[in-house]
Amino acid sequence: EAMCLPPPPGRPRSDVWSGRSSPPHSLAWLCRPSSCFSQPYRSRPNPTRPQPSTGVIAAICNIFLVGGRSTSYQFESEWALESRIDRVFDLLVHPDDAEGPRSLQSTLLESGDEDGVGRRAWYRIRSPLIYRMEFVAEVVEVERPERLHSIVSGDLEGTGTYHLTPDDGTTTVRFDWQVTTTKRWMNLLAPLAQPVFVWAHDRVMDQLISSMAHNLDAHLISSRTRLVTEDGSSRDI
Repeated sequence: EAMCLPPPPGRPRSDVWSGRSSPPHSLAWLCRPSSCFSQPYRSRPNPTRPQPSTGVIAAICNIFLVGGRSTSYQFESEWALESRIDRVFDLLVHPDDAEGPRSLQSTLLESGDEDGVGRRAWYRIRSPLIYRMEFVAEVVEVERPERLHSIVSGDLEGTGTYHLTPDDGTTTVRFDWQVTTTKRWMNLLAPLAQPVFVWAHDRVMDQLISSMAHNLDAHLISSRTRLVTEDGSSRDI
């Protein structure tokens, strides 16, 4: 097996580095197979010298070359409240005067029309793991009092949609959250830390749902959040 070693003294570098005038130093070059020289320089084998683990090298390369890509998440949260659908919908459209959880900060940027279409707000969410996410949500579609659809941009990019269903004095709310993370550090760590990010989302949703019940002075009957996987199946978090 060819070894990636520096050229011996007095030997031109171009004879060793595959026709290049100087050794490449990019991460992509480090991660390619060991047969990296067209005219390899061979040295005497040293059986006492430990050889690097190709599995470890592959894992590191995967984090930096693949983990840097944007990561998509799809969640479905559903909860039921003892409250009329019109009260729940009004709170979702005009949440500015409501008391939110401590993990959420918001600033109204544009109020939109009377139905809430065009409403833009800036949000900062502090997760239980201390890191913060900032994004702007704009309401683009409203079907009173059953549906509210927004687009999201910033540290998260995607959509958020509320679906409301009345049932004899109670209201069931389903929130579909489909976003892609744009923070580079989150994308780098996603191959290893994705379960932790999913857990943090669930904790934030619990706080938001409890805050909604408090502001409506309504009993929270049930709640759950599910993660939707790439194959379309889902599981409780």
